[in-house]
Amino acid sequence: MEVILENSITPAQATDPAAALADRYGVYDSISEYRLFPVLGKTTEEVRRSIINLWLENGALPAGADPGERARQALFVVANADGKIVAVSTVYVSDLQHTGMENPPPDKFYCYRMFINRQDRVGHLAKTMVKSAYDYLKGYAAADKPKGIVAIAQNAKLMRVSLQRAFEGIGWGMTGKDNLGNIIYRRDF
Repeated sequence: MEVILENSITPAQATDPAAALADRYGVYDSISEYRLFPVLGKTTEEVRRSIINLWLENGALPAGADPGERARQALFVVANADGKIVAVSTVYVSDLQHTGMENPPPDKFYCYRMFINRQDRVGHLAKTMVKSAYDYLKGYAAADKPKGIVAIAQNAKLMRVSLQRAFEGIGWGMTGKDNLGNIIYRRDF
């Protein structure tokens, strides 16, 4: 009889990291060779280390950001066919006062962030991650559930008209701009 301790993996899972993720979290969605795993509130130390390594290897975190705290805010991780985590989305709950937005609504929102490894920015992976985040959080049971989800376009590419239309095409709208002029996209539940 094999005994499996919490946060441990079986020998079979050790040879197939993708299977270990699927066994622990279940596959939420997939696109091409990539699979999305919901990890909100249930990341293991191993997954958090993989997320932090992804960010650090790519210089993805702004100065002063706490990688450990951000990794604990993980919503989805995305693994490639080899089981390597190549993308992550995170959320935290906040009002929009911190954005410097003019006349922000008083409501609380899930504030969404996403990073995809450069060589894995393929097809509709980003769109799938954004859609999955909304769908998952809409059904997520939380005390004092936030009104919706927001994303601040801190990447200049996300401010292009074509990407604004893409956000609109999946139900998001522009709710304003932050104090740096970045567009704030929003979708209520």
